[in-house]
Amino acid sequence: MASSESSPIKRYLSLALRILLTAAGIAFIVWNVDWVDRIEVRPGASRFPNISQPILMRVVGGAVDPQHQAEPLILETDGLTPTQITLSPTELSDTDHYLLRPSFITTVRHADRSLLFLGLLLVAPVYPAQAYRWLILMKARGLEVSYGQALKLTMIGAFFNYCMPGSTGGDVVKAFYAARRKERRTEAVMSVVFDRIAGMVGLVLLAGVVSLFILHEPLAKRISQNLWIGAAVLTLTAAFYFSRRIRRALGVDRLISKLPGQNLLTKLDAAALAYADHKGAVLASMGLSVPIHFALASAAAVAGYAMGMDRAVAGFGLLLTVIPIIFLAGSLPITPQGAGVWEAIGKQMLDHPPQVTMNQIVAMLLMIRLYHLVYSLTGSVFLLRGDVHLHPERDEESAEPSQPQRDPLTR
Repeated sequence: MASSESSPIKRYLSLALRILLTAAGIAFIVWNVDWVDRIEVRPGASRFPNISQPILMRVVGGAVDPQHQAEPLILETDGLTPTQITLSPTELSDTDHYLLRPSFITTVRHADRSLLFLGLLLVAPVYPAQAYRWLILMKARGLEVSYGQALKLTMIGAFFNYCMPGSTGGDVVKAFYAARRKERRTEAVMSVVFDRIAGMVGLVLLAGVVSLFILHEPLAKRISQNLWIGAAVLTLTAAFYFSRRIRRALGVDRLISKLPGQNLLTKLDAAALAYADHKGAVLASMGLSVPIHFALASAAAVAGYAMGMDRAVAGFGLLLTVIPIIFLAGSLPITPQGAGVWEAIGKQMLDHPPQVTMNQIVAMLLMIRLYHLVYSLTGSVFLLRGDVHLHPERDEESAEPSQPQRDPLTR
């Protein structure tokens, strides 16, 4: 009785914690972006001969255009006795002494639309490639799923992840509907788990390989060292886990048999170990993850340049090294779509005003989420058809034992 009563309490506490973390992530973003256009006035400016340190002045009049400032701006100090001053476009062109610091809204409004569209196109092949990667892992375990079915479930999973964040995640839906028979559910779940692992390995490989070509960058050098050390440790751990000889020596099976929920753990362990006999499929899925994440990281980098990031400071190679790290951290289920998590890491690694600002970083990461959202809307078509439901586990509980469920993928 106590157990059944505590289950709803745990769900509510989990939901409350998730809402709290999400609110904290959004608050971090809101706090760290600039909502007001400003001009940074530096020592030596002709209109401010007495300042010895840079000062910020708010723009209170005139239209701000980060790419081409063609009209005067009215500025106001933030002091108790505001002083207004008007700077002409000629004065504003003196970037050694007057540096424009556009707000987040202005940054997005004046983004290069052609580059944003290019970023959207770069994401187009990602989901078909992800579906094929997952298909490789399912075929290796004998799950009878066609590529069309895998793509359909991949898009449905994306829809749940990006359009309907909640208790039922996209991976849960994919695993449920990938198994035609209930007894194959464990293999389906493990195929989704290995698909996620393959994606994370792809991120590590992309960042690790690209960083080797830009070791003159201090940040890239630190990332490269930490990534390759971590990759070596994880490789050894995986080798130990999948080695039957080492497992027998350490008594891993005996340990699992003594843990709570041993039946489920034993099934999952056996399903994971089965991939040791399909090394080719596992390696192929990991290899395919590299171009997938190259496309995603490239789309994010292009979006960053559309927001005005200085390419001399945030070079393409550096972004291809840093962005996978941001995605990797965001893969942890802390907040929906890594809200606040992505931005915190981006601030730590890329924030280098005035060449790269927090406004540009947040806008870049917002765009990559929007790219995902645009393509994931395709999954709503299959929900509207009614052959995949919002809560598949409830459908199974309410199904009549005498009436076997029809596989939605064979409709």
